[in-house]
Amino acid sequence: ARPHVAQPTLRKLNALGYETLPHPP
Repeated sequence: ARPHVAQPTLRKLNALGYETLPHPP
């Protein structure tokens, strides 16, 4: 995952509740 892509991606996934899933750094 690229830094500049990880930012918007994490925000997007966070909205889906991906924050609760075991995601790699």
